[in-house]
Amino acid sequence: MRRLLLALIVTLLWLPSVAAAEVAVQAYSLPAGGGPHDVAVGADGIVWYSESGVKPNTIVRFDPQSEKFQSWAIPGGGDIVRNMAVTRDGNPVMANSLVNAVGLVEIGE
Repeated sequence: MRRLLLALIVTLLWLPSVAAAEVAVQAYSLPAGGGPHDVAVGADGIVWYSESGVKPNTIVRFDPQSEKFQSWAIPGGGDIVRNMAVTRDGNPVMANSLVNAVGLVEIGE
């Protein structure tokens, strides 16, 4: 019981310092005007997402360092991208429900 009480006291003392920390939020306007969906961030900090509000649907790459966007049409239409992840190599993988497929996008130099 003493350990639980000690853990609670330490947590309560620690929380105000976390709550008082400053947080910076930066918002960016999206280039295509569609709806971002299934956002994934790679180990390199590159942000990937699908845009479902445009035709054809696209996969978008955003580099927060340069603040530049790149986009490509999703092969097969890609109308319903359900999930997205990024491989260790920095390539996005997406699950596309409409065409019942998983897509790997390999980024070249």
